[in-house]
Amino acid sequence: MEWHALALVRIYEATGETRYLNKARQLYADWIWTQWGPEDEAPWYGGVTWKTDVAKSKNACSNGPAAILAARLAQFASVDASNAKNKSADEYLAEALKIYRWERKYLWDSTTGAVYDNMNRNGEIGRFSLSYNQGTFIGAAVELFRLTKDPSFLDDAVLTARYTTGPMSRRNRGLLSDATNGDGALFHGIFFRYLANLIVLPELDDAARQEFTDYLMRSATTLVRRGVNHETKLYGGRWRQPWPTDEPSALNPHVTGCALLEAACKVTAVAENQ
Repeated sequence: MEWHALALVRIYEATGETRYLNKARQLYADWIWTQWGPEDEAPWYGGVTWKTDVAKSKNACSNGPAAILAARLAQFASVDASNAKNKSADEYLAEALKIYRWERKYLWDSTTGAVYDNMNRNGEIGRFSLSYNQGTFIGAAVELFRLTKDPSFLDDAVLTARYTTGPMSRRNRGLLSDATNGDGALFHGIFFRYLANLIVLPELDDAARQEFTDYLMRSATTLVRRGVNHETKLYGGRWRQPWPTDEPSALNPHVTGCALLEAACKVTAVAENQ
C-alpha cells in the first residue's frame, strides 16, 4: 500500500494531475496512518503495523516507507488543499517525525547504522539487516532533512549508508549480495534509489558524496560489464555472472538492475550540471 502511494506521488510530480496526489492522500489516511500505534501499549509504543489484519509485528519495511510518504505529502500539502483526505504540512511532518523516531529508537543501531528488520508482538527485535530497510531509512532521513534542515537527519543517513556500502557489502567483495529471486531480489534497487537521493543532496559533504558515488558507480559498472546477459539484455541478480540465455530471468532482479542504472544516471546528471 505504501509503495502504491509513493508511486502515485511520483506520478503526480510527473503529470501535475492532482487526482494521483489525492489518491495517495487517501491511501495514507485510510490504510497507513491508521496502522500507527497504539502509543501507550507495550511492547511497541507506536510504530506502523506490518499487516492490517492483525498486529503481527512492527517492521522496518512498513515504517521506513511510511515516514517517506508522510514527508513527501507534507511537501505538497498546499496543492488542492480542500481535499477531504488532506492534512496540513505541519500535520504530515509531525506524523513523519513520529514514525521515523520510532524506527530510529527501536530498529536502528546508532553505533553502526544497521537497520534491524522488525519488533514482534513480544518486543523481540529481529536483528538482521536488509538493503530494503537500509534504503528506506536513508530515504526517510533525507526527506526529513529537506523539510527541517536538521543536520542530525543527514548524519543518520550517512551512517546508515556507510553500513550498507561497508559491512553489508564486504561479504560479497565490495558489492551487495547476489539476489536472484523472490522479494529480496528487488531490495537492492530500493536501496540504490535512496542512496542516489542522498548523494545529490547539496548539503552532503564532498568526501561522503565521492565515497558513495564511487560505490554506486562500481556497482553499476560491475553489473553492466559482468552481470548483464548481452544477448538478452537481462540482469538475473548475479553481479559477476550473466544469467544463462536459456533460463528465464525473474522480474525483481531485473528491476533492481534498472533501478541501479537509473540511480547512476541521476547522480551523473546532477554532477554534470553543478
